[in-house]
Amino acid sequence: MNQIAQIKLVNPSVGGLTRADDGFFELPRNEPPAPIDPSVRVLQGSYETSNVSAANAMVQMINQTRMFELNMRVIQTAEQNARQANIIMTMSNF
Repeated sequence: MNQIAQIKLVNPSVGGLTRADDGFFELPRNEPPAPIDPSVRVLQGSYETSNVSAANAMVQMINQTRMFELNMRVIQTAEQNARQANIIMTMSNF
């Protein structure tokens, strides 16, 4: 079997990682690369689980949508009130 590439398995401190613009985590630029950690292993056949709960994400999205709709209704009501106030003020000047 030919070797295509080799992966470097490291275990950096979580506190030292920062989220990059591409969504990946990386060490600060002024620090040296993380050393190889022989205790880190890749388990063949295991599944990686998401750190996001789909149900909670959906509930949060629904709540955000409801808040957005509520805010839009408030803005529309304020605009209607301003138009009505302008009409009343225009009528009272005559």
